[in-house]
Amino acid sequence: MGLEAIKQEQKFTYADYLSWDDNQRWEIIHGEAYILSPAPATDHQAISTELLYQIRNQLKEGACKIFHAPFDVRLPLKNEKEEEVENVV
Repeated sequence: MGLEAIKQEQKFTYADYLSWDDNQRWEIIHGEAYILSPAPATDHQAISTELLYQIRNQLKEGACKIFHAPFDVRLPLKNEKEEEVENVV
């Protein structure tokens, strides 16, 4: 399934994102909101978890941290304040 854009005439920010229903998964890219596919299947999650463990074992002695999805990543442009960020994946 692909991403479906909504309300293309409006720009959204992280502040908008925080007010949305937690029962749906969304991304904001350049201010456009995209609804994501439903949660992955069990096989996908099993593989994802194994990859997480393998990567974590490689990084455990370093300063890097690894997080399992879903995890919001905000990608600010220039000097955007957190609530103004238009890229949330």
